[in-house]
Amino acid sequence: MKYAFIMGSNAFFTSHNVISYAANGDTREFLRINHTVKHKPGATATPLGVNVDVCDARGTAVKLSDNVIGTPGFHVEQTNDRVRILKSDDSLIIDIHELSDEAAAGLSHHITAELEKEDYVVVIRLNGHFRIGDLHISIDNEKLFIDDNSYAESVQVEHAGGIVFTQAGLLL
Repeated sequence: MKYAFIMGSNAFFTSHNVISYAANGDTREFLRINHTVKHKPGATATPLGVNVDVCDARGTAVKLSDNVIGTPGFHVEQTNDRVRILKSDDSLIIDIHELSDEAAAGLSHHITAELEKEDYVVVIRLNGHFRIGDLHISIDNEKLFIDDNSYAESVQVEHAGGIVFTQAGLLL
């Protein structure tokens, strides 16, 4: 199974269900897709299930384990295809949304062209405002910001070990 992680107007194609953060020689997961709504034929249908390990803008650690929040002052809203972590005032930390095939077909052409090349892809859209390590991440519908660097309209296909956020930007 392959994954297309959509962040802003960017798409990152990978065979890994994990996005990580690396700094000072250490690497840790900040997002893991445990199970998806879209499944291979014959598999049991399940709702989207994720693990998340980020911080809010103030640096408060926010942990989610298979959609169960482990941090006071935050809550989870979920549907079959979406998991959102919010602060107590309902401001968004992170939104993980598995797109249907129909919704994915409506993405920008530079993304759908790559989707058409792949056999089996689960499309996950990320939005939010959070910290991982020393990095401030902000993702809206158009751009991905990593600290002061912005990314838009790119498609990257994995050649190595998955998606990794670093001080130098994104590695794939």
